[in-house]
Amino acid sequence: MYAKTRDEIGELATIFNHMIINLKDSSENLIREKNQSDAILSHIPVGVIVTSFDNRLIIANKLAEQVLNFKSSDVRDKFLLDFISNADFLSVLKDEFEHKRSFHTREVHTENLDAASRIYHLTSSHVSSIGMISLIRDITHEKELDSLRDSFLRTVSHELRTPLTSIMGFVELVKSNMSSKQHKEYLLKHQQLLLNFLFSLLVLVHLILP
Repeated sequence: MYAKTRDEIGELATIFNHMIINLKDSSENLIREKNQSDAILSHIPVGVIVTSFDNRLIIANKLAEQVLNFKSSDVRDKFLLDFISNADFLSVLKDEFEHKRSFHTREVHTENLDAASRIYHLTSSHVSSIGMISLIRDITHEKELDSLRDSFLRTVSHELRTPLTSIMGFVELVKSNMSSKQHKEYLLKHQQLLLNFLFSLLVLVHLILP
């Protein structure tokens, strides 16, 4: 009886040792996977926020923290909207949580801490197994480039149209006073070449500045 008890204790000890080893391996794997996930999340070039169905923060990367001005360590497992001070983002995110759209995008115009106007592209998606995933991308620079491009195109079009109108008017005047058919055809040919050149120039500008 005594020997049997010792054997049972030995078997239990062996089982516990295996369990401890397995738990240690599992813990190390979990830590490794978490570190990998954190590294990936921190290098994503957009703000990422994941919240539960009741609007509690699950995870957010540094970029999202900077945009919305909060720390994940202070907000995790708490109601995210209670920690967002920016009125523009607060209104938008509140609307997203209330409507629970499967997928939705919108622009958010706001001012950052340095009072500089910024424009963000917000994409929100409700995932049945998690909650809501939101991506925040700063598109201020893109909008500025679009504005510069449109301004340049308007300027080019205006600067070309004004002298072109004068040139075409002069050509028509010269043609009306020409008696030689050959000269008229020559002038008409080069008039068309000029129009084609200017049209190609405008197309090229649109291609360079899409």
